[in-house]
Amino acid sequence: MELIDYLDPVIKENLFNSVKSNSIGRFAGIHSEEKGIPELPDKGIALIGIPNFNINGKAGNTEVADAVRLHLYNLSTHDLKTGLADLGNLKQGRTPADLNAALFDITYMLLSRNITPFFIGGEQKLAYQIFSAYEKFNKTVNITSVDQKPGLSGAVDGNEQSYDYLNKIILEQNNNLFNYTNIGYQSCFTTKKEIELLEELLFDYFRLGKIRSDMKEADPVMRDTDILVFSMSAIRQSDAPVNACPSPNGLYAEEACQLAKYAGLSDRLSSAGIFDLSPGQAVNEATAHLAAQIVWYFLEGVSGRKAEYPFDKTKNCKKFIINLSESDNELVFYKSSVSERWWMEVPSSRIHRNLIIACSYEDYRTGCNQEIPERWWRTFKKIN
Repeated sequence: MELIDYLDPVIKENLFNSVKSNSIGRFAGIHSEEKGIPELPDKGIALIGIPNFNINGKAGNTEVADAVRLHLYNLSTHDLKTGLADLGNLKQGRTPADLNAALFDITYMLLSRNITPFFIGGEQKLAYQIFSAYEKFNKTVNITSVDQKPGLSGAVDGNEQSYDYLNKIILEQNNNLFNYTNIGYQSCFTTKKEIELLEELLFDYFRLGKIRSDMKEADPVMRDTDILVFSMSAIRQSDAPVNACPSPNGLYAEEACQLAKYAGLSDRLSSAGIFDLSPGQAVNEATAHLAAQIVWYFLEGVSGRKAEYPFDKTKNCKKFIINLSESDNELVFYKSSVSERWWMEVPSSRIHRNLIIACSYEDYRTGCNQEIPERWWRTFKKIN
């Protein structure tokens, strides 16, 4: 089957009538009834709207994605250099199962063509279908979720039918998930058992206050991420009034955009989505506008990529070796002379090679203080 079999064109007239010159709407190739599917840009980004289903599982509409487009199309192209195509909206189908199958197929087709899909709309549980498409490539995958909770409630309760997509993934045998990172969880929505399970699985997590105190810590996380699952519920209600789980606390709008830019800068990241925009309600204007800006900052990040994944320690970098005085071990760090970002080397006896992972300058400073960075320890335990 071809892409056209899964996608409806962008047909809302008001999306085109108000588009300004030098804006995203003029810059992107757009799927229309007249022109059909636009040419897919090599190593570019493909926007795809996801229709909502109501509480009874019946097909809803694409109002959410179109509301985001209305704002996105009028944002400036500025220094955007990456190719961009808006492929329209996934066909609604009759049931959620139809949507799941379509999402799986289109993710696989785009990844096969070296195109990064960026999904807008729907519930974040759809991330399971995106992850499943990666399994056809038989490669390990890292997922990063920006959300107010870790998404493991079903696992700790033993509920295999849980809403949480992560629960479904980790209960599968022989899945290809290597690491999961949650950014922005709030303790009032998170049980002690969930944190204990994250620790047991050697997953990473950043409480809202921690990531807010140093946003740069999100950079190495994103550099090692394949799939970004961004829930609008992670953003405080005053900045995103209508989302799946509105809360007075959460990320500020500018913090959400900063995280999106870090994700775009990641040479490794190959799929992303903004979910949970509208829980069965008409999409809110402010929420849609912020979602559009999140997409824009992601695109700005993509335009600034440095082609540093996979990281080559033999090119354009400085090597730093720290001998640990209380043992015979050493820590090895690399600093890119291109981007000034940091990586560190983690030895492994099981995979018979050292693994190089993204890290922060703070990790290097921790090593200089004769301490082993937490990021290093977690990775070491996974690969040995």
